[in-house]
Amino acid sequence: MAIVGLKTTYVFLVDPDTHKLISGTDKGLSESGVLQIGKKFWGSSQANITNLEGSMQPVNGDNEVQEYYQNPSSPSVAWTVNNLDLDTQNKLLGYVKDGLGYVKADVKPHLGLVVVSETLDRANRIYYAFPEGVLSRTSQNIGTDTDTAQTREADQTTYNAMDSDLIGGKNFKLYSSAVDSFTEDAMFAEIADGYTDPNAVSVTGVSLTKTTLSGKAGDSGSLVATVVPANATNKAISFTSSDSTVATIDSDGNYNLVKAGTATFTVTTNDGNKTATCSVTVSAA
Repeated sequence: MAIVGLKTTYVFLVDPDTHKLISGTDKGLSESGVLQIGKKFWGSSQANITNLEGSMQPVNGDNEVQEYYQNPSSPSVAWTVNNLDLDTQNKLLGYVKDGLGYVKADVKPHLGLVVVSETLDRANRIYYAFPEGVLSRTSQNIGTDTDTAQTREADQTTYNAMDSDLIGGKNFKLYSSAVDSFTEDAMFAEIADGYTDPNAVSVTGVSLTKTTLSGKAGDSGSLVATVVPANATNKAISFTSSDSTVATIDSDGNYNLVKAGTATFTVTTNDGNKTATCSVTVSAA
């Protein structure tokens, strides 16, 4: 897969103990916790990724290569931002206030990094997502201006990725916007524990077309659930039956009455766990 350009980068701080996203502008990088390194910082000029896979080692025997095994990977990113502000830089690198200046903290902060490129036709974005790692800056080049030119030095850093349980103990995950169900918010929800879409509309309730239902064994039908508000971001729901030997209901609300007895159908929203119920009475056929 050929890619072109560096579209943008995203970064977020992670609690090193709980491995959860740090949100809010006080301790985190933004209200949601995720910060795009965009126009405010003049963007990123480089994000060269190395060691996505470990080296291959041959297994030699009988004067031949019999097999290969692969060493663990240890991805790193040579990441250059054109103009980080001092507060963001200090949070990412782990510098803390000391008197009138700043000193490096004893423990490095943990952070996630997402590097975004594009397919050659610019139709889709490709995301290299690293849920957790550390950032370092081992040198700072400073050169004199001349009578005809400025000597500028961008923020050159190195990111070293760590394994993350959020992606099955791996150290990076590849995403593509070409996948039908892909959204950036869904991606961040996978790689940043505790992330919520800052523009999401939360579910406030759910109702069913019927609150009571009666019929004979062998009858069938359907219940329709209505999630409110109508513009809720995540309107996904699930149905359950308190006694599937009496009455069953599937994920679409289609039910079957099985034998005489009583049961309760419950619909639950994925967002907020809001519920509504329907009491079911079944008589013999």
